[in-house]
Order: sequence, then structure tokens, then C-alpha cells
Amino acid sequence: MSGRHASRSHGGRGPARGPRLQLLLAIWGAALVLFNFPMLIVWDRDMMLFGLPLLPVALFGIWAALIGVLAWASERIRHTPGP
Repeated sequence: MSGRHASRSHGGRGPARGPRLQLLLAIWGAALVLFNFPMLIVWDRDMMLFGLPLLPVALFGIWAALIGVLAWASERIRHTPGP
């Protein structure tokens, strides 16, 4: 094994493991559930929110919330000391 690969595993830049991986997988799972058909049918109503149809507003809100959670998780992972 070369020194370059050995330093990556201990430098905090290697693959996410443990709680980091679990957090990212949980976010991915939440996104999968939220953008799946049974959940989208909840927002498919003849309602308007701020003059816009509810479904596109809900999709944009969910998408924006997921981006915010991923940004938070990325910062948390970056500042959390590794094993």
C-alpha cells in the first residue's frame, strides 16, 4: 500500500464511516421517502398557497429543506473529529 493511501485513511478525508455514514444515509432515506409517490399524493390538492398551487410549493420546500439539512450535516461532519 502506498503512503498516499495510508494518509488518506487517517487524515479525515477518507470515506465516511460510523455516525457520519449513518447520518448521510438517513438524509438520503428521508429524501427517498419524501419524493416518493405516496407522500407526493398528500400535497396534490386543489389548494393555493401564496397564490401558487400546493404541490410545486411543497416540492420546492422539501427540496430546499433537504439542501439545508445536507449543508448542516456537511458542516457537522467537517468539524467533528474523526476516530
